[in-house]
Amino acid sequence: MAVTTWNITPDYDQWGVDTWWSCEEWIMWHQELKKHFGSSRARQIWEYAFKKAGFGSGTDWCAETNSRFRAYIKSNNLSTGVLGEGVIGDIIDIPTNIIDFASDTVSSTVDFFKGNTIKTILTVALVGVVVVGGAYAYKSFKS
Repeated sequence: MAVTTWNITPDYDQWGVDTWWSCEEWIMWHQELKKHFGSSRARQIWEYAFKKAGFGSGTDWCAETNSRFRAYIKSNNLSTGVLGEGVIGDIIDIPTNIIDFASDTVSSTVDFFKGNTIKTILTVALVGVVVVGGAYAYKSFKS
């Protein structure tokens, strides 16, 4: 389910196989609420709905281990009511930030070798080798 408006009901994680809002959808919903109600009222509505999800739901994962979600929460002065906030959350952020950094680095490296960047570098290097080799051959031939 895509969040496209403020006037939507959160999809809470229930017991068993079901669907629920991702961390990104909770962020998008808060942004839509802010557009419609303003920051203060949006914060009240969002916090009430988020805390209603309860222990063991997918929302716990967002608040405890998703560093991007946690950064959004902090920057918008939101409270999730989950254990992963505050000092405990800051401690949790250390390994998750390291993992995020490593994941982004690997992804960037893979994208670099898949994309046109490597082709451009190899082409420039090949042209450089041909020019330097040609100049060296010309100098050797002339002397």
